[in-house]
Amino acid sequence: MYPPLCEITVSLRESELWKKIHSLGNEIPVKPVGRLIFPLLNFNVSGFDPEGVYTMGIKLRRVNTKVLEFKKNKIPNKWRETGQSVEHFPLESNEIFETSKRGEYWMNWGIKFEKIKIHTNGRYNQSAKYVFGKEEMMLVNTRCKYVPILTIYKIENEKKQLLKQFVFEETQFITVESRSVLLDVTTPPFHQNLSSSQKDHHLSGAFQIFQVPAARYADGLEQYLPKDPVARMEFEQADLDDIIMCTLLDSTL
Repeated sequence: MYPPLCEITVSLRESELWKKIHSLGNEIPVKPVGRLIFPLLNFNVSGFDPEGVYTMGIKLRRVNTKVLEFKKNKIPNKWRETGQSVEHFPLESNEIFETSKRGEYWMNWGIKFEKIKIHTNGRYNQSAKYVFGKEEMMLVNTRCKYVPILTIYKIENEKKQLLKQFVFEETQFITVESRSVLLDVTTPPFHQNLSSSQKDHHLSGAFQIFQVPAARYADGLEQYLPKDPVARMEFEQADLDDIIMCTLLDSTL
C-alpha cells in the first residue's frame, strides 16, 4: 500500500561515503577505454505513481570554465582554474537512460547506475554518443570538474515527459589522467590486513608511507561495491590507487 502521490523526492545512497570523498577531493582517472564511476551513483526515490511508467537519465555537467591545474602548495582545495578557457569543451555529456519501469519498482528497488563509465576521446571512441556494446559511456575532458545530473521522466503515450532534475554537490569529481591527491591507508583498523610491502605515497602534498593491502579491499567496503557481476569484475580490475582509496574511506567514515 502506497501513500497518496506527493512531491517526487530523491536521496543519494552512500551519501556519507560521497561526502567523505568530496571533502578529500574526488579524482577519477579516465582513459579512452572508460572508467567506472565510484562511489556508485545509486539513489532512493519516492512520490511516484506506483502504476505509472518512468525512466531515468544520467548525464554530467561541467562546472569549471577554465582548465584545472593541481597546485601542491594550495590548501585545502589544490585544484585551481588556470587562464586557459574550456568554453569550447561540451558543457554536458551525452545522457544515458535506464530501462523504463513502473513507479512501484523504482520506489522499492531504487535507481542504480552501476555500469556507468566515463571516457575520453581516442581512437576507439570518436563521439559523445559512442557506446561499446551494452556498456554505458559518457564523454568527458580531462582536468575538468563534473557533477552528475539525474533526470526523471514519465513515459506517456510512448514519449518522455521531463518531471524533475536532481543534483548532489558531493558527487562532483575531477577527471584526471592520473591521481594528484593520493590517500593514506595506514590508519587503523587496516594494519592487521596489510602486507609488508611498501611504496611512496602522498596526501595533501606531504610525503607518506603506505602499505599495500593484502586483500583488495576492506571487508567493510563490500556494501559499496557493484552488485552487477560485470561491473563488479571491472571494479576489481581497477588500478591499485583506486583500491587504496577505497580502503581509506572505509576506515575513516
